[in-house]
Amino acid sequence: MRERIPSWYWAVLSVTVLVVAVLQTAYALGAGGVRIRGQAVDFGREHDKVLFAIDEGRGFVTRGDDDVALVRVRPGVPPFRPLCGRCELDGSLLNLADYMHDGWVYTGSPEIAEIDAVHLATGETLKVDLRRPAPGTTIDPATIPDYAARGLDYAPEKKLDVTRLAALYDDGALIDESCMIIQMAGILSLAIVAIFGVALLLRPRRK
Repeated sequence: MRERIPSWYWAVLSVTVLVVAVLQTAYALGAGGVRIRGQAVDFGREHDKVLFAIDEGRGFVTRGDDDVALVRVRPGVPPFRPLCGRCELDGSLLNLADYMHDGWVYTGSPEIAEIDAVHLATGETLKVDLRRPAPGTTIDPATIPDYAARGLDYAPEKKLDVTRLAALYDDGALIDESCMIIQMAGILSLAIVAIFGVALLLRPRRK
């Protein structure tokens, strides 16, 4: 084998394995990126989301306190599961999940949302027909009969944010985009080097 594969190939393979190992280790330790030989490698963690699992098929996903959505989830596919987490997004149930009260998750902008409220236990949904308010104003939830009948208002204690979600639900181990990218980069790099090595191994011997 060593006669067919030149020594420089082993150097390339060693460097590739080392670089992949450095990237994987840095990512696992929570780094936002690394610098290799003067070149910055950004992991793109700013695009990652946090999933708070309600059950096996649903959860709240957020990238910040003011960006919460009620979503469907499904098991992730190998090799990203279990390397990057357990599940991936499978569609939205309520994009603007701003508040929660008495089992109802509801939006604070019912004039623009397609679905305004979802009941977590029953799956019942609400859609109210409203005109957009004047610029700079908001609709009083007390004037929305479907909201008022269910006690759905915009009280601060009903607001959904990361702090409240973390107190109510466990981390759903969402497969992040940044982890998918770093895993694919490592797999692809090693696969290219391995395929090249096989090609060298199978080449005809010189007489």
